[in-house]
Amino acid sequence: MLDFQYLFEPKVLVTQRSGEVRPKFPDIRIRNDVTSEEVFVEVSRLLVGEAQRKGRRTFQGLFNIWDGLTWRYRTGTSADDPFGKSILPNIKFHRSMTDQELEIIAKALNELGSLVLSTNNFAELSIANMVDVGIAPPFDHEAVHEWAKRKDLKHPPVEGPPIQTDEVERAIRKIFDDEDKTAKKWQIPDSGPGIVVLETNKNLILFTHDLRYVISALEQSMLNEPKLNYIVLALTFTSFEAAGTVLKEIGNHTVVRNSRTDGSIEYAVLIHNKTCRTPLRKETAQKFVRSFGSNTQ
Repeated sequence: MLDFQYLFEPKVLVTQRSGEVRPKFPDIRIRNDVTSEEVFVEVSRLLVGEAQRKGRRTFQGLFNIWDGLTWRYRTGTSADDPFGKSILPNIKFHRSMTDQELEIIAKALNELGSLVLSTNNFAELSIANMVDVGIAPPFDHEAVHEWAKRKDLKHPPVEGPPIQTDEVERAIRKIFDDEDKTAKKWQIPDSGPGIVVLETNKNLILFTHDLRYVISALEQSMLNEPKLNYIVLALTFTSFEAAGTVLKEIGNHTVVRNSRTDGSIEYAVLIHNKTCRTPLRKETAQKFVRSFGSNTQ
């Protein structure tokens, strides 16, 4: 951050929920030597939630089944087709599955793939509220394309349901949970001002949730914790665009999208607490915002 001095893991005193005052070591103390202001920063990561993990595990398991079927059940090789011609499965699953369920499905589809190859006919398997599978024979892949349309399969060969989980609530608990001694608010000294930075590369909250909903929910939670000044949600991804910084104000809050020459995009949502008992001076707040965008004026 521009023109700031840093101290890592400074020792501070923090009043816990029980009323006990305990020593804590927030990640960073930032000091603006010009104004003598100090800010305490906690940096953490929002990881993948349990619902996301189950969904991803199911998807990977079913994709592995799909991949195995296409290599196992194919016609003989020839000069024109040295790898043979494969059956073509399409899979749509409706919920996450246990390892035992995936094992049962793998066995059933193994038999179905063998049947399709031996009869040269399209076949399908449907288990209500669980999975739909269509398998086309090697020389009639159009059959499974038509089946996919009927099943409203938009992203073959394997498609699952949207993951129904509220990552915003998980972020709130990570910062404000009264019962969790590791919650970020318990690491910030009573007088503040504190900043919590959450890296969201794993759970993709900024892609999967409406931005205004994310901001509003975290803003409301901060109103009850006046020692916090900002919550920052940060995301880095690759998207080759012209280098530059875009800054957008949403009420009291700021969104910064910084495109770098190496193709990386640094995206940050800075959610400001207007009730912070120790507000930053204007010049310090501006330097803090500018630190998230090298080209921001």
